[in-house]
Amino acid sequence: MQRRPVLLLELFLSFTLITLLIAFLFSSYRELGMVTSRVRSCKLKILPQYKVQLRLKQIFSKLTRFSRQDEEHYLLMYNSEIDLDPHFRGQIMGLLHLEKGTLYLTTWPQEGSRAFPRHELLASQIPSLSFSFFDEEKREWSEEYPKTKPFMMKITLGKTVMPLFL
Repeated sequence: MQRRPVLLLELFLSFTLITLLIAFLFSSYRELGMVTSRVRSCKLKILPQYKVQLRLKQIFSKLTRFSRQDEEHYLLMYNSEIDLDPHFRGQIMGLLHLEKGTLYLTTWPQEGSRAFPRHELLASQIPSLSFSFFDEEKREWSEEYPKTKPFMMKITLGKTVMPLFL
């Protein structure tokens, strides 16, 4: 069997095909990097909101008393069933307040305990805070906590509205 020499045209075509394949792979890799960057920035924006929503749902689903002190202070009584600190288990009082654009939850231990209050930072860069509750009897939204525990509420943090199903 006689070997035939590789033509220059065949080499050129093979290098061209390999170059096109590599260019396609690198462009796909660059697009993947851009998408990953966008996902990361969305995560950084959404996860803190999700954390606040989850924490407030934990509190409002066990709420026994809610009263509005003023535009930025809300007094809460709720049942904190599970906590590492035994002084903060059971029925405890909390204050949800907005101070200089930062949302805090301050909780006090059960009566008779000598533990110090706990301050929990929930969110920052919050211009305003408001709550709306769905009153089943009236079938309308109200800023006043209804007589019976609502099954749905809206929390408005600045321009962000977070619905909660209790």
